[in-house]
Amino acid sequence: MQIRNTLIAALVILAGTVLAACGQHSDDPVPVVNDPSLFSIATGTNITGYTQLAMNSKGDALVSWRQSNGSEEIVHAAYTTATGAFGNNSALSDNSSILQRTAVSENGDAFVVWEDDAGGIIGIGSNHYSPGAAWDGVVSVDTHTAGNVIEPWVATSPTGTAFAIWRQYGGGVNEVWASWRGPGPGWSTPELLTRVTGGFAADPTVAVDTAGNAVAAWVEFQNGYTVRAKRYQAGSGWDPSSTLIGAPADPFEPKIGMDKDGNTTVIWNYADNGNHGVQMNRYAVGSGWSGTETIIERADSVGFIFDPQLAVAADGTAVLAWEQSDGSKYDIWADHYTPGTGWTKYPVMVSDGTEDSQSPHVAISASGRALAAWRQIPSQNMSIRGAWYQADTGWGLPRRLSAAGDQGWPQYVNAAMDSSGNALIVWDAYYSDTQSVTIWGYRITTP
Repeated sequence: MQIRNTLIAALVILAGTVLAACGQHSDDPVPVVNDPSLFSIATGTNITGYTQLAMNSKGDALVSWRQSNGSEEIVHAAYTTATGAFGNNSALSDNSSILQRTAVSENGDAFVVWEDDAGGIIGIGSNHYSPGAAWDGVVSVDTHTAGNVIEPWVATSPTGTAFAIWRQYGGGVNEVWASWRGPGPGWSTPELLTRVTGGFAADPTVAVDTAGNAVAAWVEFQNGYTVRAKRYQAGSGWDPSSTLIGAPADPFEPKIGMDKDGNTTVIWNYADNGNHGVQMNRYAVGSGWSGTETIIERADSVGFIFDPQLAVAADGTAVLAWEQSDGSKYDIWADHYTPGTGWTKYPVMVSDGTEDSQSPHVAISASGRALAAWRQIPSQNMSIRGAWYQADTGWGLPRRLSAAGDQGWPQYVNAAMDSSGNALIVWDAYYSDTQSVTIWGYRITTP
């Protein structure tokens, strides 16, 4: 009841809120079709989607996706500086490639990793781009010769030290491995982070701070589920053992965020004894892990909570958004974290509550502005929607970002912000009439 009353009060207060940076107010829910903020990055009948976005605090951005070359799907990408337009559509991989991940450092270096099928054994391929130069070419990250390597992730420090992490399995053994590369060429010899026999290790992810320290997190199952983490300290390497940071009945898909000083937040979705929720653990430099904390939990009989997404700003403020069922439809809810205060624990529904809303993604800037974006599924014409958070006014009303009357089927929504709060939202949409896919972008500039 307290959450409901808080939500009602927030909606009343925000009903007339003007999102000046977006030009949105209560009677302007839809941009015109020729909205200059909406643009196409790539389109074609050979594009298959799975769009991914990475952007640094200056606004340099990389968008990657999968595209057929006639015989197999490979990774393509387009890059832009903060002041430019997206460049040429570049092919990055040679073999059948899926599940690519992207990262962009403060100096504009871009990294892409993916599952690379070279004919029977799946490995991790990578490519690297420096502003003003060409892509380096495909480089293998892993060195395995048996089993398969899946679920890659990549993150980079502001100076261009990148970390790749992945899951490797075969012969009843599951492992998590990691490798790093400095601003120069070449990945380090892969290092084993965990090995599980008779169970599994899955969903690895990693984040890097300004000094090149990293934290990796993943889910393990061996005589019960756990969420585990391991730290990498620049100059000395990975800690000798991992730390148990959570032990719900059924955790999955941890997300990780890190501020400029290395303070780290890990969140995960979980199912436990008839409930779904989101938990977290936070690592503070100098004092260690704080302990498991539940941010939101609901009984399955009321509705499910899943697909939580996390973004952490340089100063440690954070935003969390997730998909939540009320028994008849899905809505997007969000909460906000302030260092020294914590999560509000009074989440706000940021979608409009009228139609199914799915697949949220979030971003936050050093200026305190945050964004949630998602796809909304009415009876006709699905759309991409967004809502903005200001520290002084809270969450504003949701706005449509995709064009009015757009007949596409949108998916893979991505959101990113620079340090000033300028935002980029990217998604792909399939059009059945032309059997083509378009990669769309939408820019919002802070005045």
